[in-house]
Amino acid sequence: MQRSLCKHTRTCSTLKRALSTYNFNALFDTNHLDLPRLPIPNLQDTLHRYESSLRPLYANNSEASQSNQAIQHFLQHGGEELQQQLCAQDQAKHVSGEFPHFYFEDLWDDAYLHARCPNPVNISPTFFMPTLPSSTPNAQEAITGKFLSASARWLVHARAGNLAADGLDMSRLGRVMGTARLPGIEADSLEHYGDTSTHVVVQTNSGEFYRVDILTADGKQALSSQAIAEALSHIKAASKGRSSAATPGVGVLTSLPRAEWAKARLELVQSDLTGTNEETLHVIDSALLVVALDQLDSGDDVTQYCRTNLHGVDVQTRSDRW
Repeated sequence: MQRSLCKHTRTCSTLKRALSTYNFNALFDTNHLDLPRLPIPNLQDTLHRYESSLRPLYANNSEASQSNQAIQHFLQHGGEELQQQLCAQDQAKHVSGEFPHFYFEDLWDDAYLHARCPNPVNISPTFFMPTLPSSTPNAQEAITGKFLSASARWLVHARAGNLAADGLDMSRLGRVMGTARLPGIEADSLEHYGDTSTHVVVQTNSGEFYRVDILTADGKQALSSQAIAEALSHIKAASKGRSSAATPGVGVLTSLPRAEWAKARLELVQSDLTGTNEETLHVIDSALLVVALDQLDSGDDVTQYCRTNLHGVDVQTRSDRW
């Protein structure tokens, strides 16, 4: 019985993998699992949830009253018509099978890319690795090497179409790594390199950028954690003792409002006749990930770690972030 059960389990596992086969390059805009479209809630429910989300923000009863009046005005003057248009558009997309595959996908992307506020804090997320004892030799390089090697193995698996189906929308998995948001005057754009890139960009406290490969040149095999850790050690040794004050600090420009950063980026490219700036920007844009090798010892101060991830270690210039 046990032997038959194991055989049955292996068969189911093989079948599951076969059913989840997909084209990595078309993963984002293809509903390869034929998942049902996300249902559109009725307008009354939407407005009720909206009003509930505002309650913690009210400073007084007057603000609450004004919001409720605005909600009722919307409901009575155009709200139902807009709801009907949204449902009609969604039905048309359903019949055609075209992207996007749920009703607010393109609306969300449009709002996201048109936001003109600075990305740090407002938009860009951040997380940090567990704290390691400072006495551990090369601990930072070792754990980062393991993380990057594991990420590279996952990407090789994903590119080959071998991610198992989990019953949820998998379209975003094709853009987890190698996606860059490029600044524009009126709207930003997204460039995707997840299917071709083989490297990450490493940034140090001094604000310098280094390219480190984590995949073989053909992109079909991940490099070992030891090889990556060794490259990181060389970078730390090369940048040791350098100050961000001695580097251009270009990274701080990305904290500007998006239109201002777009103008500054264009000037960086056009003012350099050698093409070095443009090539450097492309290396950073096309990186699978950006890794910051921060030198910080703040104990268990989570707030300090979060501030460092968002703003950088150098409190004087904040130029060690991209």
